[in-house]
Amino acid sequence: VALTLSTARPGEATGPTPVYPDQARIAAVQELARATAAPMAMEDAAGYAAAPEPMIEAEMKTASMQIDGLALSYVYPEPVTVASDEAAELALDTLALEAEPLVWASPRQDETAFTVARFTNTTQEPILPGMANILRDGHLVGRQYIEMIPAGGETEMGFGPIEGIRLATIFERNAEGDTGLISRSNTREQRLTFTVENLTGEPQDVRAFFPLTYSEQEDLRVRVTATPAPDETDIERARGVSAWDLTVAPGETAEVNITVALDWPEGSELYWYP
Repeated sequence: VALTLSTARPGEATGPTPVYPDQARIAAVQELARATAAPMAMEDAAGYAAAPEPMIEAEMKTASMQIDGLALSYVYPEPVTVASDEAAELALDTLALEAEPLVWASPRQDETAFTVARFTNTTQEPILPGMANILRDGHLVGRQYIEMIPAGGETEMGFGPIEGIRLATIFERNAEGDTGLISRSNTREQRLTFTVENLTGEPQDVRAFFPLTYSEQEDLRVRVTATPAPDETDIERARGVSAWDLTVAPGETAEVNITVALDWPEGSELYWYP
């Protein structure tokens, strides 16, 4: 029996974990007490309501769709035999698109960077939604759901991890007022560092995404310093979501240091999980 062993892990993620805004909030102590006294059943109900992904996937239509009021139909060139209790997978077409290769990283959530392809659907037809096999250099790296890509639409798609680019986030200091490190009881300072280590044999241009803390309450002041400063902030209108464009030489580690200082009035409690 011919045996082939592979280090591929097609069951894992094919792209970096999305980065969401990091909002800090404060609430009066009495309000927090009432919230913690709520029945556990409310938390269970909220948990069920917050996980609708399987329902969304089940409702997706992939056989046909309405586009500008017209149905998109495919006619298969020959009859198809489908046995009882089985399913047939049919290839509709082969599309070749030029893509820009990128390296993206989410150090707060992931341990590795990922290969990402940015491309425009230059065909005259939409790319239908559904589950897709993701292959890189002819090897299967995973499966993921893709949304519909209309003709002329631009998108980014993950093509698997880069094991030679390692990520880490280190929380170096978390100082609160009641520890004696800061004089007031309504202050907090958090220092953290995220790193991008290049273990490959060539330089890597990596775009690292990280959320910078913010507040929408006047009584909660947030001061954030980042060294080096991000190259882009509020990405896709997501407040505080920032990106650093890092060039990392072989064997080197790029480092970004972030300090978050928060100040709020007495009688309130901070609601923030960095």
